[in-house]
Amino acid sequence: QIKKKKKTKKKTKNKKTKNKKVHITYVSWVGMMIKNILVLLVFLLVIGVVISSKTNEEFNNKKNNFQVDRHPNAIANPNLSFWGNKPFPAYGKVMNELCYYPLNRTTCAPHFVISGSMKCGTTSLFGYLSYHPQVLPLRSGNDPLPDKSTAKTKKALADKEVRFFNGQSYKSQLGKPGIEDALEGYYNLYKHIDAVEDITKQMVTGEATPMYLCAPNVASYTYSGVPNSKQIFLFRNPAERMWSEYWFNKSLKTKLQGELDTSQVSKTTTHLVDNSEYLFGKSSGNGDIDEFRMCMNAQTKAAENCNYIDWNPNAKFYGGQIRSSLELDQLHKCYQEKLSQITKDCSKAGKCSSKCNSMGVRNSLYAQQLAPYYQYFPLDQILVVNSNEFYADTAHWMDVITDYLSLQPFDWSEVTHKAFNIMKAGTTSANHGLYTPQVKTGGLGMGQLDEKYTHQYPPLDEETKNILDNWFKPYNQQLADLIGSPLWWDSDKN
Repeated sequence: QIKKKKKTKKKTKNKKTKNKKVHITYVSWVGMMIKNILVLLVFLLVIGVVISSKTNEEFNNKKNNFQVDRHPNAIANPNLSFWGNKPFPAYGKVMNELCYYPLNRTTCAPHFVISGSMKCGTTSLFGYLSYHPQVLPLRSGNDPLPDKSTAKTKKALADKEVRFFNGQSYKSQLGKPGIEDALEGYYNLYKHIDAVEDITKQMVTGEATPMYLCAPNVASYTYSGVPNSKQIFLFRNPAERMWSEYWFNKSLKTKLQGELDTSQVSKTTTHLVDNSEYLFGKSSGNGDIDEFRMCMNAQTKAAENCNYIDWNPNAKFYGGQIRSSLELDQLHKCYQEKLSQITKDCSKAGKCSSKCNSMGVRNSLYAQQLAPYYQYFPLDQILVVNSNEFYADTAHWMDVITDYLSLQPFDWSEVTHKAFNIMKAGTTSANHGLYTPQVKTGGLGMGQLDEKYTHQYPPLDEETKNILDNWFKPYNQQLADLIGSPLWWDSDKN
């Protein structure tokens, strides 16, 4: 029994020793696995840091490339802080000189944006460009969505004005779907365009939304969505622009009753009361001219009270930068508040009126509106055209714009005798017009006019024009300084 007990005890001891060895082996194996996993994690972490560093370096290089050929007063780097420390949503790939694929897209983004200004020839320019064999119109309802997308799209006004990047409109679109889906909806307004190797056969598309220029922050919004787009601006003598706008607004409201008599003004019976408080102190004896003068009285006074002239993008910088869009937004709010107060006080006295576009004067202060674009877009992506010269020699300027857009040469002589404008069926705006289907159904659309019917309103009288020219002179000089061009629009009078 003693031997048996010793034998049993020895077996138990051997078994414990064996179990202990197995346990030590298991623990060692687990420890080794944990060690290997930690080493792998450290390795992956190092790789991630390297890749992230390389990506950031590439992105920073991409941003730095945008510094080349910028306006001398532009900020050193584009302000991308709106998107945080990451590439902007449209960050994609340049396929060729005419085609840029936004992120996660396989179709070219819009190549050009005609961003301003209203009543300066933007509709005609867009109409002319539509005749170029390389330029495609916006996507129609029957066209398939690019990239099989399901993002919702907002219909463009008159088949040319997308109005996507307008201040409050842009923010509201971002609120619900988010930036990526909102931009996808914007891209879906255009036809699918593939990048091709032969640049002479590359198709392009674009939009014309002239109100972009006069809306705050649109420069940064546009840059975020179409950073490679070519921006086009047409500027006209401010007095002529506002007079044209005055009659355009009347034409949309006046029902068509036979032929429009262009030799006479309308039957407006408003008359300006003599005063010494405003820009126009005496009546012209003409109802329409007096109504226009009264509108100018209120608007010029509002601009003066808000000190627009002190917001000079050429002379007053902070840190070497062009004045901020935030300041401009505050200035616009001041204008609206002052105008409302001024109009309320002086309309009853017959010294001013609110029957015109209330933003007529503000929208004619071109330098303040154009300056933010130089913060974001390189100089070779900004073209400023004098509308007066554009009207005088349209074929020549279409050649200039064709070259700027890197399109193939085109004979514009067969096209530029036409004129295009926004029309509404049943009103004098559509008189002698060749309507688009959108106009025929009662909506606003782009219509075509023959050359002999392009001036369907009386000219602005010399006295009114000269007074306005003198008032705008310092603002026009700011524009001339900003774009580095001699003073525009008849400098001896302006």
